[in-house]
Amino acid sequence: MLQQSCTILYRKAQRVSAVISESFRESRLLCYKAVLNRVVGPWGYNCRMTFNHYAKIKRILEQQPQGWMIKRINEPTHAQNFKGEVVSFPHYYRVFDCDGEPIKYCKFQQIDRLASVLRLPVEALPLID
Repeated sequence: MLQQSCTILYRKAQRVSAVISESFRESRLLCYKAVLNRVVGPWGYNCRMTFNHYAKIKRILEQQPQGWMIKRINEPTHAQNFKGEVVSFPHYYRVFDCDGEPIKYCKFQQIDRLASVLRLPVEALPLID
């Protein structure tokens, strides 16, 4: 009788252990997928290591004295996004300091994205033609 109850308890423990180890494997897999999704992203490119040019422009402009301005230059330009696609634009923008000199790394194509990063409406940007 004692041996039979011990055998039953042992079998139950094995089943519980199998369930626990299966759920542990599933949770480990879910955790791995979540980490992979956060690092690589659902689009297949590395989201952690992406470079945001507009954020860099914001950091540069925060260090500039007041009086910088944005000039629209009507020459076609091309840019490659992080998906590897080449996007064409009929114009680009360049940021100049208060002395009229171009600021290094402050060349971009989309004024609305810069306005979004600076948290300003497009109309509030110092845009000259």
